[in-house]
Amino acid sequence: MSTSSAELANSLKADKYSAEEVAEAILRFDDAINDVVEHYDEWVKVLKSDSLQDKIQLTTELRDAYADLLDLDGSALSSEFLTSANNLELMKAAIDGNE
Repeated sequence: MSTSSAELANSLKADKYSAEEVAEAILRFDDAINDVVEHYDEWVKVLKSDSLQDKIQLTTELRDAYADLLDLDGSALSSEFLTSANNLELMKAAIDGNE
């Protein structure tokens, strides 16, 4: 009985840790969705502009948003990917439920 209780306690600790990880990921995802929705028009305008300086400044925000939305390391994303207005439009479409 003691062994079973110890195993259950260990299992519950592991479940708690997993639940915390999932909750953190969900919160990051929700924050990223809110960022995209809130800043979408502004970001698309910058990405479609000819201002390289504005695009460079925006890439950090976009890198963080994409990393949180896709649950990946944002440093793996190229500047070409991040400065593509089309990619942002596709991400917004996905957020809006478009397959």
